[in-house]
Amino acid sequence: MRKLILHIGAHKTGSTALQIYLSRQKRRLAAQDWVFCESAGRPLNWGQMFLVRRTAAGAEFPLNPAAFATMLSLVDASARNMIISAEDLFFLQDPDIATFTSALRQRFDQITLIAYVRRQDRMTISHWQQGGRTVQSALVFGGVKGPLDNLNPGMLAYLDYATRLQAWQLALPEAKLMVRVYDRALFAGGDVVADFIAATGLDLRPDGQDDDVNTAMGATTVRFVYQLRAAGLLQRPIEQALKRNLIEITTDKIAPSRDRARAFVQMFGDSNARLARMLGQETAFSPDYTMYPDTEVMPPLDPDYIQRHLWILLAEAYRKPLVQGAPK
Repeated sequence: MRKLILHIGAHKTGSTALQIYLSRQKRRLAAQDWVFCESAGRPLNWGQMFLVRRTAAGAEFPLNPAAFATMLSLVDASARNMIISAEDLFFLQDPDIATFTSALRQRFDQITLIAYVRRQDRMTISHWQQGGRTVQSALVFGGVKGPLDNLNPGMLAYLDYATRLQAWQLALPEAKLMVRVYDRALFAGGDVVADFIAATGLDLRPDGQDDDVNTAMGATTVRFVYQLRAAGLLQRPIEQALKRNLIEITTDKIAPSRDRARAFVQMFGDSNARLARMLGQETAFSPDYTMYPDTEVMPPLDPDYIQRHLWILLAEAYRKPLVQGAPK
């Protein structure tokens, strides 16, 4: 009875911290006949296993056949029980879900599928901020406007958690599905690592290390990066500029009004009602919106910030390429 724990995300629910923790637990896992299936190098989330294609709906992220074959070769190289964690699996559409799960069903006798979901307003704001760093979040959730103003079919489909999870259920009907609400107040031990251990029954314990590496950018920085992309600057030069501290990371906050956030979540009322039934609860998410102000907080995009950074980037581009090998 070879077992698999398959963690499919979603994004912005502590996946990176969980993956780093599991990577550190190799010896303890091996002593219990478990292996954490790591991708080569960093990051650990098998990002190379997914392609990026722009679409009218924003983007799609199909499986990369070569990288998927690499992962399966690692699965086949061991006869032990295995843990696979890749939050980009939450992007997959039905045909790729079928391909992915079919390969795993041939290799494992017992599969536990675990997913973390976050209330749609909080998920969208977090993805919008993350879009300042990664093109994946930007393509689905990004835009120069506020995070709740960028509605597109890709975003709406992603946030329809019940439909997305039911697609995985249909592909893995014999699997045990565990859906966890990402809310620190609900976690045993107060973090996702402790919650994952408790939910899966692994004989591990948290090691107390803080692996929250995805710190959020401030609103001004995020909107500036979105403007650079809209003007045609590619992701790699933007990443290099951020890495070299050529773009200041601000700390200013952005927040919709309380009524706006509540109305946004109500758009997913039917999906959340189905999700609550999957969870065996009356409601899927907390109805508390007191973390939001009465009126929207949207810092103006400071023209001095824009001008200063455009001069810096222009001077840097003429002095030295932002990307190794780029034409001078």
